[in-house]
Amino acid sequence: MRVAIVIPPGLPVTAGNHVSARRLAAWLGRLGAEARVLEADPMLAAARGCGVIHAFHALQAGEAARIMARRTGLPLVVTLTGTDLSQGDTAALREVAGGATVMIAYHAEAKDTLLRRLPGLTTPVQVIAPGVETPAPGPRRRALWGWARGEIVFLLPSGIRRVKDPGFAVGSLAVLRARGLPVRLAVAGAVREAAAGTALEEAMTGLPWASYLGEVPHEGVGELYRAADVIINTSRSEGLSNAVLEAMAAGRPVLASDIAGNRAAIRHSEDGILYRDRADFLRWAELLATSPRLRARLGGSARRTAALRFSPVAEAQAHIRLYRMAAGAG
Repeated sequence: MRVAIVIPPGLPVTAGNHVSARRLAAWLGRLGAEARVLEADPMLAAARGCGVIHAFHALQAGEAARIMARRTGLPLVVTLTGTDLSQGDTAALREVAGGATVMIAYHAEAKDTLLRRLPGLTTPVQVIAPGVETPAPGPRRRALWGWARGEIVFLLPSGIRRVKDPGFAVGSLAVLRARGLPVRLAVAGAVREAAAGTALEEAMTGLPWASYLGEVPHEGVGELYRAADVIINTSRSEGLSNAVLEAMAAGRPVLASDIAGNRAAIRHSEDGILYRDRADFLRWAELLATSPRLRARLGGSARRTAALRFSPVAEAQAHIRLYRMAAGAG
C-alpha cells in the first residue's frame, strides 16, 4: 500500500503537522506501507503510484488534496487539526469534508465539534489517537541552556503564533517572580506569525528570567524537555499537541490550558494539570514550583500514560485499517 500524506506548504520541520506526518510515515513504513510526505500541491505527479491520499489539516492541505483525489479517482482521507475546528471557514471545511472518503479526529470531542459545525455531514468520522515515541531516560543537562541551579524552569515548546498565546506565560510567571519564587521561563519554537514574535519579544524585554531559545531541532527537543522542570501549554486551541505528548513521554509534568485537545491527553491531577484561567494557572504553577514531589508524581504518571494510550504502533495500525477501508469504499 502506498499513501500520499499531504501537509500544508511552507511549514518549519518542527511544526506539529510536519512532525505528525513524518512520524506516521515512519511507522507505516515499519509495518510495510509506503508513505510519501508531500507539501500541498494540486499537481497529479505528486500522487502518482499511490493508492490513498491523506491530508493533514483540512483547510491548509485539504483543498489541494481534494483536487488530487478528484482528478486521480483516489480515496481521500483528511485529518482534522485544532485550527480547522476553532478558526476555519465553515464553508471551506464542509467542501473538503464532503469530498473526503473518511475524516480522522484525534479525539471524541473533536469529532463531536465537527459534527455540530457540519450538520448533515455524511462522510464517516473515525477517532485515531496520535502516537508518541517514549525516549530512553537520560541526563538532565541544564547547563546547555544556561539555567542556574535552584531555578525552576517552565518550558513553553510552541510555534510562536497568536493561538498559542505565549504572552500569557510571560505575564503569569512574572507574578510568581514578584512573589519571590525562582522561576524561569524558556520559550522554544519557530516564529510562525511575525506579529506574535514581535509581541513576545516586547513582553520579555527587561526580564532576565525569561528567554526565547528559537527553533530547536526536533531531535534535540527530548533533551530540552528533560532539562526543564515543568512543561506548559498555553494554547487557546489545539488538535492534540505533539509537544504535550512528547513532554509526557519524557516524564515531565505538564501544566496546560483546559481545552479540548489538552483534555484528550491529560487527566487532571493524575498525569498532568489543566488550568481554567490565570488565577488557576498561578495556583498550580506555584504548587509545581515548590513541590518536587508533585512534579515527580505527575511526570511518572505522564510517562506511563503516553506509553499506554498514545502508541505510535497502534496509530499506524489504525491508519492502515482505515486506508484499506477507504480504498475498498472507493
